Amino acid sequence: MKRIIFGIFFIVLGLLTKSIFGHLAENWANVQVVSIILYMIGLTILFYRIIVKSENRKGIEFRKKPVKWILKRPLFIYILIIPIIISLFLTGQFLNNSLKDHYLEKETAETKATFIGFKEQSYLGRYGTTTSEKFAIIKYNTNFGIITQGLKKEEFEKNKKHFKSELNFGERNSNGGNLNIRKATIIYSLKFPSFFKIKE
Repeated sequence: MKRIIFGIFFIVLGLLTKSIFGHLAENWANVQVVSIILYMIGLTILFYRIIVKSENRKGIEFRKKPVKWILKRPLFIYILIIPIIISLFLTGQFLNNSLKDHYLEKETAETKATFIGFKEQSYLGRYGTTTSEKFAIIKYNTNFGIITQGLKKEEFEKNKKHFKSELNFGERNSNGGNLNIRKATIIYSLKFPSFFKIKE
């Protein structure tokens, strides 16, 4: 019973990590890695007995009992777990989007966001494969001070028209002229200012 509770605890912790912090552009890779590790720990605890039993395949010959031989291999267990992890991952993303929509319907404020540039976040998966996501990084002033956030590149491309060029008379470019920057009006949550949307 304790094993089941611990397993569910780690899975829920992974879901909370993804649903609360999954939108943070600056920590995107770290959030993905932490949530996946928590899912793996939780599922391993839940399926511990099956995994241990799967090691016990003495006397089983592939030619005589191929299905039983495959089912007794730990790798097969993890192949079954992968779809569960993907489902949990998508559920966490859905909860994050729902949380964002919820707080952007409550107390909000408008401000100007300045486009800084693009930043790529990546992490290594199994067998050396790399998973990455590119973000358009923006900076904006909130009731908690200036914060840095980001939009996924494809989302930024859809909203590029809202980022208007403005001359910044306080800064100079390399040629000595006024720096040309791009800004857009955004709506952010007063309670959780990292949740924001581009004002149409």
